[in-house]
Amino acid sequence: MAEFDLIDFPRTPQPKTPATARTRDEEIRRRAAILAHLGYPQAKAEARLKANLQWEYERLGKAAVLKRVATLVGEEYARAGVAAPERRKKR
Repeated sequence: MAEFDLIDFPRTPQPKTPATARTRDEEIRRRAAILAHLGYPQAKAEARLKANLQWEYERLGKAAVLKRVATLVGEEYARAGVAAPERRKKR
């Protein structure tokens, strides 16, 4: 069977420019808005978006936007008019 170069591609560094960070943040906001309008609970939307990012960046290392997913999703759910979930206190 023939080998393909695309199967074992080299690691490329993630661009670290402010424009790239804004683009990634906007993508997360758009995805969160879609999930909010579809009725997904906020916690499930956060988990789904984090899992998607981990899959997308598995060959490139950890995505910097992972740290901001909860904040971005919370902002988008607030903008969409979805009430924030009540946090239960640990006993």
